[in-house]
Amino acid sequence: MAKDPFLQLDVIREASRKRQKIKDCYRLMCHPLLLEQANYNINHQINCSQKNPFEPDYSLNQNDINRLCTLLKNKAFCFVRYPQNTLQYSMQLIVIEVIYIILTHIFPSATSYILQDNNSHRHKIIQEIKNDWYQYSWCIQGSIKDTVCKKWINKCVSTMREKIDDLYFDKIIREALKITFIEYSSLQYSVGKTCNTNSLIRLVIGQYYQKVLLKISTLPHVTESKLHYTHPNQTFSSMVKIDFCFSLKCSKSEANLVFKQIQILLENEKDKTIKLSHLTDGFRFLDYQFKKNYNSSSEANMYLGIPKNELAKFISNNKYGEYITLKTSSRAELINLSEKAIIAIYNRELKKFLDYYCCIDNKHTLKRFFYLVKGSLIRTIAQKRKTSMKIIAQEIRQNKAGFFIRM
Repeated sequence: MAKDPFLQLDVIREASRKRQKIKDCYRLMCHPLLLEQANYNINHQINCSQKNPFEPDYSLNQNDINRLCTLLKNKAFCFVRYPQNTLQYSMQLIVIEVIYIILTHIFPSATSYILQDNNSHRHKIIQEIKNDWYQYSWCIQGSIKDTVCKKWINKCVSTMREKIDDLYFDKIIREALKITFIEYSSLQYSVGKTCNTNSLIRLVIGQYYQKVLLKISTLPHVTESKLHYTHPNQTFSSMVKIDFCFSLKCSKSEANLVFKQIQILLENEKDKTIKLSHLTDGFRFLDYQFKKNYNSSSEANMYLGIPKNELAKFISNNKYGEYITLKTSSRAELINLSEKAIIAIYNRELKKFLDYYCCIDNKHTLKRFFYLVKGSLIRTIAQKRKTSMKIIAQEIRQNKAGFFIRM
């Protein structure tokens, strides 16, 4: 092993790229320079998010780092559910950070994927499907859900053994994940929420599901694969969700054969949905409705729309009215606010929804949707003023009242 731990990390990354098994990970963990780097990372994260001036200092001095180094070398370090003091908790954070640093070099592709902004990554996937998938015939889309638990931890760590040949490193990863996943909400220190405990969770999840779905992408006739990962919240009962979609360019019989092979590959996943669709029939993915259309020149293109049930759900959840009957309703909980505040709430809700569906092609077909939103606003303002909707509607048209919902 190299004397410089950072040089050794580069060696690990290269060995992982060549699909070689990684050894001596635990011995690398014990290097004082790596522990010092982890200590610096933790303090930098805390200082960037520190809002409470009375928050205790979680940094370790050189003596504490040397002590932690000795504990690790003697294999005497262990995670505890309830740290007795700040020092013990800081040591746990640093060990989790060191594990994360090493794993990012072993699984660089999973790391680069999970660190992307979730919403921008979603939009990128949607645009790629819109631009490229018109040339394909079939698609297989679905989702996998799982609950974070001890059994799930064992399943994720077991997949790491194909790249990591270090039993004690395997053991300490399990202990770290057990604390991070299961005991997280019970820890008496809040600083963990600002540190890389959540990044470790996402990395382990990412490498597991990437491996599962990589097998699918190598099947015959599978041309492109799209994977979107929704990481869990920092709670015990969190759910992991992976949305996937694979395009196929083949006959119907060949598509059915690939579909059966995927069912076999995913047979160990309990909570899953999987569906085979022809692109001209349309399919749902990431809350969008996709469909392959042909124009008058017989040129194919991908059409993106908002599913009607998503529109109805948004209208119902925000109490705008009933989507099917086109009946608007006022929002009684808002009438005690100022008119400016009411309009700001409507605009914020509408902007958030339209930003989420910024890639759609059917904006011109949303007249029913906008009618209900605007009607609900008019009815709410009218109820606040105790006047008729007709007067409010006239003011909105003339913009005399100084408010207008931007659509």
